[in-house]
Amino acid sequence: MIEIPFLKMQAQGNDYIYLDYFENNYPELDYTELSRGVSHRRFGIGSDGLVTIKPLADNEYADAEMRIFNSDGSEALMCGSALRSVVYLLKDKFPQREKFTVKTLSGDKSGIILENGAVKCNMGKPFFISDEQIEISECKGYAINVGNPHFVVFEIPFGKNFKEIAPKIAVDNFFKTGTNVEYLESVTDKSLTIKIWERGSGETFACGTGAVASAFAVMKASKTDKSIQINMPGGSVIVEKCKETFFLTGSVNKTARGVFFWEKN
Repeated sequence: MIEIPFLKMQAQGNDYIYLDYFENNYPELDYTELSRGVSHRRFGIGSDGLVTIKPLADNEYADAEMRIFNSDGSEALMCGSALRSVVYLLKDKFPQREKFTVKTLSGDKSGIILENGAVKCNMGKPFFISDEQIEISECKGYAINVGNPHFVVFEIPFGKNFKEIAPKIAVDNFFKTGTNVEYLESVTDKSLTIKIWERGSGETFACGTGAVASAFAVMKASKTDKSIQINMPGGSVIVEKCKETFFLTGSVNKTARGVFFWEKN
């Protein structure tokens, strides 16, 4: 049995277990298997996945490297909730710093801590995988890349529900490695209300990149560049566009610290 120190954090209910390599010398770990174990809400700690945060060599441009593993063990390319949480942790480690850069599988991402304690991150430039709306599982929507793939749906067919149709979209052959799915329940000039299905984790309370993808789709449809509040089951974030770059702002919280007793299969 291995004792694994961990920190748990959540951003609008999107919760992850963090392995902090700044503070701990971990043995060699199988992150895929470990993520399945810690994420289980009955037999583990309970989370949407596992995130590792590691220091980099002095000659590296970024302050830390982040890797994300979904609750089913698959590795994710990006996660806006985890990115904001890692930036928050880096502020604890380097209190004199204002801006931090994190290395991810989707490239380097930067973020800052605002005076109110919220974290604002540069999410880069989203782009349409397909310029026009496409139809998947009877749902028309936009296929969007925000460092990871998303399918943003404006309407669900009559007689269907999100939990029924989202898993089918998530594994559709249009996306080679699957996709995250967002359903826009309501849209106004100032806010969106969305539901989220994350590939590898299922229905979640929030998704940072999903919030950005949803705002991007609405801005495309309405031809507006206003900042938008994104309301999700676990809380709200703000998505802003500056020229072609999108920024994501929202709170994060530490919820638990402890040791996970892992008996490998």
